Amino acid sequence: MNHKDRSIMVSDLSYDQEEIDAVISVLRSEWLTMGPRTQKFELKISEYLGVEHVVAVNSGTAALHLGLLSLGVSAGDEVIVTPISFVATSNAILYTGARPVFVDIDSKTFNMDPKLIESAITERTKAIVPVHIAGLPAEMDEIKRIASKHSLVVMDDAAHAIGAVYRDRNVGTLADVTAFSFFSNKNLSVGEGGAVATSDGEIAERLKLMRSHGLTKSTWSRHYDRDEESRDQLYDMVELGYNYRMTEIGAALGLVQLMKLDRHNSRRREVYTLYSELCENLPVVFQEIPAYVRHSHHVLPILLPESMRPRVRKHMAQHGIGTSIHYTPIHTFSYYQQLGYADVHLPVADELGRRVLTLPLHQKLSNDDVSLVVRELRNALES
Repeated sequence: MNHKDRSIMVSDLSYDQEEIDAVISVLRSEWLTMGPRTQKFELKISEYLGVEHVVAVNSGTAALHLGLLSLGVSAGDEVIVTPISFVATSNAILYTGARPVFVDIDSKTFNMDPKLIESAITERTKAIVPVHIAGLPAEMDEIKRIASKHSLVVMDDAAHAIGAVYRDRNVGTLADVTAFSFFSNKNLSVGEGGAVATSDGEIAERLKLMRSHGLTKSTWSRHYDRDEESRDQLYDMVELGYNYRMTEIGAALGLVQLMKLDRHNSRRREVYTLYSELCENLPVVFQEIPAYVRHSHHVLPILLPESMRPRVRKHMAQHGIGTSIHYTPIHTFSYYQQLGYADVHLPVADELGRRVLTLPLHQKLSNDDVSLVVRELRNALES
């Protein structure tokens, strides 16, 4: 087959008979939403991360929203956040009535630059939301030091970073709360799903309330708990909550995917290493990875020379190679411009937004696939 007819995707699923069997078992059980598999998934994720509590929800966006609410973020607050992320990160801040305050990124890591945080803090600042972009842990020790100094809370967006490690600590144990995504392109994929991790029991209980309409009893507990209140179907609504429940199908898929996660992440690291070796003499820039972190390698963003991206993307597409962009800076989107961010200029993030290109990176790529991607990248840059 001519390699021009071959398709190499930016991301890809690794499902097999185990996932199929897990879904069939849910269908046969006839219990489809937030039951025993969800409880087991929460337990296994908490054990994997080494954190006290994990609350599963139906998306990473729901995890972000509930995480902020659980920390008391509300209307009139300001939340410091990076502009280089998926829009869900800052949108979740808007959901609470708070206002995102964007700080620029570090040119080497593409993560929020801690040196710029304090100058963005005002009397209205409530929280800091770092994002572990592409799976590279942010500088959490410095961010937490600043937060402690100014009595702020921290929620890290770990949508890309399941399995990542910062200074011998798992991402998920570093902040007041951590939001994970299990979307279909993530390292641990259930289609649509997410989770919030925390070591604070009171926060965990509030998260459980808010994910299911603020009700004190879930449908599962009302049917199967053995206390008298549950048998009598009694429950209360104690605050305004949401329908952010995870499905049993998602939890069943997540349990299987979790067992494969370390193996898949290991292969992603191998693929990344090969990319970095083969691209050594190309005029592209990779994230700088400190020795004290373990990157989860969710995606592979590189910086191209200025003005080269349209040509490179067109060439790659013509040769059956998918690419993407992680990310267009959030403050430049039309909606955010209308909210008053038109005068925001963040030079490093803005430059990344013009130059960044995401190459294929997933556990199903072969070494030959990587060689082909790099060969066509070179051809595109030299054409």
